[in-house]
Amino acid sequence: MPRSTPEEAFAAARGAMERQDWDAFFACLDPGDVRRVVQNGLNRLGRDGRLEAICREAGVEQGLLDEVKALASRMAKAAESTLGGEIEASLTLKGLVDGHRKALAAVARAPRDIAALAAAIERHLRATVGGGSVSSSYLAGQTLEALQVDGNLAWGTRRSADNATESVGFVQRGGEWCIRLFARPRS
Repeated sequence: MPRSTPEEAFAAARGAMERQDWDAFFACLDPGDVRRVVQNGLNRLGRDGRLEAICREAGVEQGLLDEVKALASRMAKAAESTLGGEIEASLTLKGLVDGHRKALAAVARAPRDIAALAAAIERHLRATVGGGSVSSSYLAGQTLEALQVDGNLAWGTRRSADNATESVGFVQRGGEWCIRLFARPRS
């Protein structure tokens, strides 16, 4: 389905969510937001061998994955030391957390197709832990109202069947409109 307008992007994402078509759903989102979703989904990296394999299949180099796992291991050890109130251990932990966050961001920038990686992670998490990175009710049965377009940005309101409303943002990238998961409401 084309996404030449914000309305088409919303309809495509809503339809994909209702079908639980994760590839189509993540393709409708802003790639920067998808990277954030991927980073969140990678929190189990190191404890889940299939998750690592999914990343490698998407084109992420093993060295990046090893760096994330090593930092996670060092963070766990440093966290134990901070329980004793050691200030130096606390500073070490902060540095490791920052490094881990940067390494996860590098992993999320590495794949050829970030939407495909997000979809694969989503399917895996739903199959193994019972839930994913996004709510399965996001956009399902909702309508788009009060759309305002300003150049390559747009804002609107999404309304659910129970009349609850929430802001939704859009951005145009390469001629197609994408939904911004983390857009701030326009004031």
